[in-house]
Amino acid sequence: MAIPVTEPAAVTEKAPPPFSRVPSPSMRCFGGLPRVTLTGKPPGEARQLSYEKLAVLGTVYTGALVALHFIQHNAWWKVPGPFQVIEDWRYALQVDKAGHVYGAYLMSYLCGEFLLAAGVELREAIRWGALLGLLYQTYVEIEDGFSRDWGFSPSDEIANFIGSYWYLAQHFWQPLQAFQLRWQYIPARWSGDLPRKHGGTFIDDYNSSTFWLAIDVKQFLPPTWRRYYPDWLMLAIGYGARNVDTDLPKSRRIMLGLDYDVRALLPEGPPLWNWLRQSLILFKLPAPAVELGPHPPRFFLLYPFQLRLSTR
Repeated sequence: MAIPVTEPAAVTEKAPPPFSRVPSPSMRCFGGLPRVTLTGKPPGEARQLSYEKLAVLGTVYTGALVALHFIQHNAWWKVPGPFQVIEDWRYALQVDKAGHVYGAYLMSYLCGEFLLAAGVELREAIRWGALLGLLYQTYVEIEDGFSRDWGFSPSDEIANFIGSYWYLAQHFWQPLQAFQLRWQYIPARWSGDLPRKHGGTFIDDYNSSTFWLAIDVKQFLPPTWRRYYPDWLMLAIGYGARNVDTDLPKSRRIMLGLDYDVRALLPEGPPLWNWLRQSLILFKLPAPAVELGPHPPRFFLLYPFQLRLSTR
């Protein structure tokens, strides 16, 4: 008598329990693609903490923070004063709030990547990266509070929290991998706009900065459709302002446009190159866009440059 043969059940990868130390699939990705590290070592495998690497990376990171402190001190904190809380929601038409969200996200990413390179386990590197990013941004806000000309802004601190939490949440909820925060910095003069009148740093040059949310549409398409959609093509929503700190009235800029995933356009290479290639998705390149604002829609071939399809 023939013995029936039972086909083995298909093995599918399941997400670990919420408090498991095993990295989830979303943790092993960044921006929807497999994550790469500074050292080239797969992020999800077992790691041995290297105190030597941790010391070196900590020294480099501390040096960068000290340099940033002096830059910001010369720009904003020259005249100290008693600690004060000043809500500045209307300043720069909220573009500075977008900058705080992005800044906290960027610092969280860099801190997490440095910890990974030093051998910290992936889950802990992500958590500590988000915390360190928020702590740095909070330190900057406290310094503002002790400056005579500024003040601790509650809305700035909320934006800081959102940026760090966004970085953390992307690694625990896979759909958020399709939404990437990006920054575009083009000096205002290069694009035919007015620069600000008073000095400062490029960090608060809001006439030259645009903050974007890039969307990887392909991640939401049915599997049968994905093979027809270009790997590099994304959509993006941008926000910025014109004429901040000029003699003209300030105006908002809202953009809808195309974007690129540079990881699909640039070749792979050594570990450091692959990490830089991954990190480039944090920055927005010029691309076709339409700008909405207190004017008819303006179409740009390479936003924000004045080479566009409509007249001014």
